[in-house]
Amino acid sequence: MRIIICDDEKDEILNIKEWCESCCTHEDEIVCYTSSGELCRVLIEEHPKADLFILDIEMPEITGLELKHTIAELYADTNIVFLTSHDEMMQEAFGKQVLGFIQKGDYAHKLNALIREIRDQNNTNDQILISDGNRECVLHKSRLMMIQAQHIYSVARLVYYYNNDLKKSIEKEESFRLSLNKWEQILGDESFYRVGRNYIINFAFVKKITRVIVLDSGEELHVPAKKLKELKTAYNRYCAGAARSIW
Repeated sequence: MRIIICDDEKDEILNIKEWCESCCTHEDEIVCYTSSGELCRVLIEEHPKADLFILDIEMPEITGLELKHTIAELYADTNIVFLTSHDEMMQEAFGKQVLGFIQKGDYAHKLNALIREIRDQNNTNDQILISDGNRECVLHKSRLMMIQAQHIYSVARLVYYYNNDLKKSIEKEESFRLSLNKWEQILGDESFYRVGRNYIINFAFVKKITRVIVLDSGEELHVPAKKLKELKTAYNRYCAGAARSIW
């Protein structure tokens, strides 16, 4: 993933870069410009790859709004986030590639959520096709918190973030005429683990495992005693791959 940041204030750009680095991996690249004129020249002459532009709306050489028009002409599939100190300028900034707006200094969680959203969009492996004979739909595995068996049906609990804010989420339930065995075949991913006969969990939404599973939301799920050791081993393996640690 490649992120391009442009802000004429050096202290501001260092803060933005620091927050981006906190939610990126070593494979991601972050490029910074303090001159919007220089960035515009690079875009036109070199057309560098970019998954996300983070632009200050108000800059002395070329404004973020003017850069948006240049980007729209050159890129068909990138994303733009505007930094602003003035809410009244947001109306002018809307556009097809504009993901949203961040108030200057308010980077916590919001950048994390936006980068996560873009990464999910870019990762085609995140999408799965679900067909149960009655309907077909595409789900994102990264939004799938758990699947619970209910008689001949199963209920998938999906998490969506309100306005891309990790602190504000809503859950949505979807019912499918699928067994958990079938779900295991479809998911085919170590991020998911079947706990007993009743449900499958996504380790990405697990906060810790003691004698119960504690989700990020604070909800606790029962674990059969005979499954606990195996569950913790699987979670440790997942954490090692995702650079997380079990509590």
